[in-house]
Amino acid sequence: VQPVMELRNGFEHIIRAKAAELGLNGEADDKLPDYIPQSFDKAIGHEYRAFFDAADWFSVCIRDRITKTLRHYSHECITAVLPDYYSKLRPRVDQVCREIAAIRGTKDIAKGKDLLGEVGKYRTAINDLLAIHEKIQFGIPAMVDWKRKNLWSSARAWVASAFFGGIFIALITAWLLVKFGLVKP
Repeated sequence: VQPVMELRNGFEHIIRAKAAELGLNGEADDKLPDYIPQSFDKAIGHEYRAFFDAADWFSVCIRDRITKTLRHYSHECITAVLPDYYSKLRPRVDQVCREIAAIRGTKDIAKGKDLLGEVGKYRTAINDLLAIHEKIQFGIPAMVDWKRKNLWSSARAWVASAFFGGIFIALITAWLLVKFGLVKP
């Protein structure tokens, strides 16, 4: 909601500036030279805040989707399908989060810094998150296959362990019963 309000407010300033330029708002001619640039400066401020609010929301959504996508898969599965996830992709997600925090911490339209440069940095960070998310999404079919194949091998291993464990327990029990004379051989 906030980005939409900022966009609306920015467009209002643009409309007021154009109305003043056309003489439709009743401003005195001597105020026009200052009024129009001030209105455009205010519009830029609103658009700037709208971008950062929307970009923050979007980056949080991407990070959340990455987390929710991968929580269904084991560490072994992720490593088998996306071998660079833990060595490159996940550290890059963490690094992008720190970059976004730094950008947010230094953004201030009143300082008159390079606004487009800040927007470009944020856009690059979001594009990096999107690329990571896309790579993970591309790996989902392979992770589903890996999980299915390893489920059967895990089930077989569990059954074999239970079977041989049961035999072992039965032998130990029989030996103890014979040893303590509770059962005659």
